[in-house]
Amino acid sequence: MSTGTSATSGGADIPSLKLFLISIITGLAAIYLQGYTAAYVFILIPLIWPAFVSSANGVRSLASYGLGTGTSSIGYWGTAVGATTVYAGMQMGLSPIVEISAALAGGAITGICAQKIIKMRIPVMVRESAILAASTAVIIRFLAGLFPEQVSLLFPLMYIAVTLAVLHPYNGSMGAGENQRRTLWLSRVEASMTTAVFGLVLLFIFPSMTGAGIILVSALGFAIFIRGWYRMVKKEIYGMSWTGFPAAEH
Repeated sequence: MSTGTSATSGGADIPSLKLFLISIITGLAAIYLQGYTAAYVFILIPLIWPAFVSSANGVRSLASYGLGTGTSSIGYWGTAVGATTVYAGMQMGLSPIVEISAALAGGAITGICAQKIIKMRIPVMVRESAILAASTAVIIRFLAGLFPEQVSLLFPLMYIAVTLAVLHPYNGSMGAGENQRRTLWLSRVEASMTTAVFGLVLLFIFPSMTGAGIILVSALGFAIFIRGWYRMVKKEIYGMSWTGFPAAEH
């Protein structure tokens, strides 16, 4: 069960609501500025990364109560609510705020069903389900804005890519010694990798400086985040050793 204090990070966990508020503020700013930045939309990429962090923290908060292999299910569950709500909202011409608000409500309702019907009995279920759905909705809405004419075609890729980036940080860090700060550093790494993928897709569909700019910004973010994450890993582990196959003898 999560205690709210990281075992090896030297401090208390960052509150979920704080991470969520940051992701909403920066995410909505990125979404609404998309229409004004045109070819320079790549400068907004860092504003969407906090939503990945908030989503990954939502998965961590829920899965740390002992779900084990259910970590992946929580990720797909949360993204399904957020992504589907955004997609439906875009088809109906709703505003991003309405779409994200609907995702927040949908996540909360899903959490209530999990508590009352499935009897999961996780204290933070309703709150974290709502945060997870809304945070992933922010990500999907921004990515969809990069491909206004190809949303239906690329929606499956967006859904799968975002889900993996959201569920893997905790899934890849869980176990003895896992702590929030290191897990969320890994979420930043995966956030930058995900935006790089869509920069590459955009470059392939519309060869221009926009896609190249997204790839460049994402690569810079990746370089910073992977270094920070690796430094934290090195600090908190006893040692590293090669576990692959030995070199073939000749």
